[in-house]
This record gives sequence, C-alpha cells and structure tokens, in this order.
Amino acid sequence: MWANLLLLAGKATGRIPPELDEMWSNLATATNVAQTVAWADARSPEHYLAELARRDVPLFLSNNFEDRLFMPDAALEYRQAAHNLGIRTYMMLNQGIHAQAEAAGAIGLTNVVFDRLQQWLDAQLKGGAAGAIAEGTVDFELRPRGLFAKSERLTFGSWPPQSGSSVRYFLSGRGRGHSGALRPVSEGAPDEGADTIKFGELSGLSAGVPVVSVTLQTLFRAPILASLPLVRTTYAAVYLTEPLPAETLVCGTPNATFSATPSGPSFQLVGYLYDVEPLLQTGTLISHGGNDVWRDAVPGEAQLVQMRLRSLCVRVSKGHRVGFGVDMFTEMLTPASTDGGLSVAINVGSNGSFLELPLVSSNVEAPQL
Repeated sequence: MWANLLLLAGKATGRIPPELDEMWSNLATATNVAQTVAWADARSPEHYLAELARRDVPLFLSNNFEDRLFMPDAALEYRQAAHNLGIRTYMMLNQGIHAQAEAAGAIGLTNVVFDRLQQWLDAQLKGGAAGAIAEGTVDFELRPRGLFAKSERLTFGSWPPQSGSSVRYFLSGRGRGHSGALRPVSEGAPDEGADTIKFGELSGLSAGVPVVSVTLQTLFRAPILASLPLVRTTYAAVYLTEPLPAETLVCGTPNATFSATPSGPSFQLVGYLYDVEPLLQTGTLISHGGNDVWRDAVPGEAQLVQMRLRSLCVRVSKGHRVGFGVDMFTEMLTPASTDGGLSVAINVGSNGSFLELPLVSSNVEAPQL
C-alpha cells in the first residue's frame, strides 16, 4: 500500500522513470527477480559505500521505526556495513512513520534530529564541539508507554550492543488450549507437535489500519492493540512467555524461524510481537514482519521459513509477558495466496520453530543535548 502511495505521489509531483511501474509490478508478483534486483542495486546507497569510504565521507543517518517501506533493520544493516568500512557514522532511530520524526525540523521548528544534525555538521565540518554526538554510536528512541507519553532515548556505543544477548525460545504447541508458550531453549525442547492455521483476513491479529493507525501512533502515542484471548485460533496461533521477573529492555532486531508444512505451493506467514499486560492479556504491538513463499513449497512437506521482524527498542514491564502471534494475512503485504482453503501447520516443540529476542542490559546511557 505504501509503495502505491509513493508511486501516485511521484506521478503527481515529479517525473518518475518509465520503467518504475514495471519494476514495482515485478516486486508485487515475484517475477523477473534478477532483472529487478540488478536495477535496484545500481540505485541503492549500498552500491556506493566503497566510494564513500575512499572519499572519507561521514554519514549521519536517521530512520523511523514505523517506516513501512524503508525499514529500520535495513537501515541498521547499512550503518553496520558503513562502520565496518571505517566510515564515520552516527545513527538515530526514532518513533514514527516515514520522515515524521524529522518533519518539524524541515520547516524550522525545534527538533531533536535536526539539533543532532547541526551538532554533527559543526563537529565534522568546523571542528566544533560534538555535544551528545559520538562517532560510531546508535541512538534509539524507546517506544512510548502510553498516550502522550514523553520521549526517552538511549545511546549504544557499538552495534550490536556489547551488553546485548539474543535469547532463543521454542514455540511450544497450544494443544487443546487457546495459546501456546514461548519456552527458553535453555529449558530443553518441548514435545513436538503442530499448530495448524488457515488463511483468513480477520484473525484478531493486525499491524493496524493502514495509514490511520500509524498516524495516531505517531502523533498521539496511541498503541496498536490486540485482545489475545479473542484471537481466532482457526486463523492464528499465539505463544506467550512466562511473566517477566523484572523489567526487560528489548532492543534490536527479532527473528523467527518456522518449520512450516503448507497445504499449497504458495503461502504467507506474518508474525506479530506484543507486550502483554497481565490482567486482560491485551497485547501492545511492538514489532511485526512477514514472509511470502511464492510457488516454491511442496504441499505436505515441511520447509524452513525465515522471518525478520522490524527492529525495536522497548521496555517491557515486570509481570508482563512477551507474546508472539502468527497468521497468514496482513494489509501491509500482498499475500502469495488468498485461497480460503489454504492451511499451514506450524511445527512446534522439538520440530524446530523458534523466536529470537534481542535483550540488552538496562545500564545504557541516556544522551543529553
């Protein structure tokens, strides 16, 4: 949807290249993949990293967590590739959608991104004081805890953080219950099994109403919520950790690996990560992602599906749970198949479906301007 909006805006206000519609059609239908990748590669900033390193060009990077086209995990990978080449970098990751966090500064209003940018330019071009700016650092704005909540930022001196660790959880089957569990791998593998879900557009899990939800989230800190006990188990599966014994900082890029057995050759899996409060088990969406399998699956045979969820930085309160939901439809992505008879068995337990969460020590510096 966001790509279509950009195409419409480009046609209305600019002069887009004539082949752009063809390339977007290739992406939407997974055709002419090699041609499309080659076309995009020549226009990617990654294509010019070696030249930037040769010229010793410093990079100031700003990206937003809810940018649903230019995702934060891709920006972090770009920053890391530049850093590995010796390029001087400073990166900010902010709450908000495409360019929202920077918009006020673009029209001359007080804005933290533009304040940091001015410090960066002063330090790099004039030899001035860097202030809160330190080369090589990554500055995260944490997800707000509620409506109109104040902003909180953390700075990491390296990426991935030296104080961080990735904790892997088995997906443990729901059996005859409503929810399954997330079991730390350190506790050993639960019994193997499978949770089967069908294609359906109203599972109870969602990344929000397109445009509307992320706008409310950005302007008013309004969370995207799901009542996990009301999730329709025909179309979705939910897995929960035990209540957390202490406040936990989840910061980085979560990953999921599914052993999935589809009934057809094409299918989509969508993952949703939630901060789940203990009373009503209402989940606040903190990350999501999806993966399509286009014509590559053998019906009835298990295959691995890798899913990278969008990067995040959030404090999960003591007593809350982390919830992970899976269904087969999101309005954010074009599904590989919309067959109402399509089903996918998520092979759980020792069969090999996992969730990896990036956890960070809470002893992280809060930058000051």
